[in-house]
Amino acid sequence: MCELRAYATEALPDQPEPTPVIGIDEIRRGRPRWEQDPDTGKYRLAADRWHVGFTDLATGQGLLGQVEGSVSTSVAAWLNARPEAWRTAVTHVAIDMCQTFRCAVRAALPHTITVVDHFHRVQLANGKLADLRRRLTWKMRDRRGRTGDPEYDHWRQLRSNLEDLTDEQIAILERDLSRSPRPSPPGGTRSRRSCSPGSPTPRARAPTASSSSKPAAHTASATRPTNASGHGAQPHEGAETVPFPLN
Repeated sequence: MCELRAYATEALPDQPEPTPVIGIDEIRRGRPRWEQDPDTGKYRLAADRWHVGFTDLATGQGLLGQVEGSVSTSVAAWLNARPEAWRTAVTHVAIDMCQTFRCAVRAALPHTITVVDHFHRVQLANGKLADLRRRLTWKMRDRRGRTGDPEYDHWRQLRSNLEDLTDEQIAILERDLSRSPRPSPPGGTRSRRSCSPGSPTPRARAPTASSSSKPAAHTASATRPTNASGHGAQPHEGAETVPFPLN
């Protein structure tokens, strides 16, 4: 780091040229390094793994500066170290959705407009879409998504830009997603079968023998006749189901 600072001092001007738009973002640089204080014996952070870079987004100056640590005080200190004319010329600051950067910009450049960069907005939207897709799959199918589910098979297309999809891909998305089962209403029962229009009606289960005429202990059902060897034999077709006690 010392060599980098020495080279930057020789190659870069003392102060960057004024620019109306700057960008602030953090980068990771290696691992943190700790050293022991000889007086107290406690360890302190000697080199932070996170650095914050300031870039010019309007006039092409590139990297304007870099500070160690990703706390609001270090970011605000770098901005306040610039001349007043430079700070006044800044009208917009592009950051990610980080509270640290926003607090620093409000403290050092209160007159500027804070803009969230396009990449992090799209990343947040894609994450919310993925959460919604998983949640709806659980509501519709009572399980995780898997191959054969339209919302699972087309997850990549769902996260693509509309202009990047072909007409055929758009038609497939509209067709398959319209056939997906509808989530059950709040408080209703979940169904594993499709409820979309045109799907076959679920077949009713065969009625079982009622145990209302038997004692309360006879709650289980279905006896299996035994053969001559004493092993259980398969019941013949039409055999009557007879309850038997569990204990």
